Amino acid sequence: MKIIEKPPSYSQFSDKVFNFSRIDDSYTRKICLKESGLIETIDGKGNRNESFWTVRNDELVFLDRDGNLTSKYFCNKQKENGLFLLGYYELNKEIIFKLIQVK
Repeated sequence: MKIIEKPPSYSQFSDKVFNFSRIDDSYTRKICLKESGLIETIDGKGNRNESFWTVRNDELVFLDRDGNLTSKYFCNKQKENGLFLLGYYELNKEIIFKLIQVK
């Protein structure tokens, strides 16, 4: 399996569907990163901490309903079956999130 690392761009994530969870697979849900910057929960229970998304300083970031930074994704890998990302919760960096592209 070939892994390519490169800085993320907005179009790399726009209108993509991901399985979102903590690193231990808890709090799993399916989300879509809409072109408008909205995070749409497709399956599972949404959370106000993951309301919006954007790319800042070559990192995918999630924002809460008020526009405050809640998580940053520091690992961005393109695998044969889609994107794989790891990030942390900004207020408690011991909480690691995982995004796996499904569509």
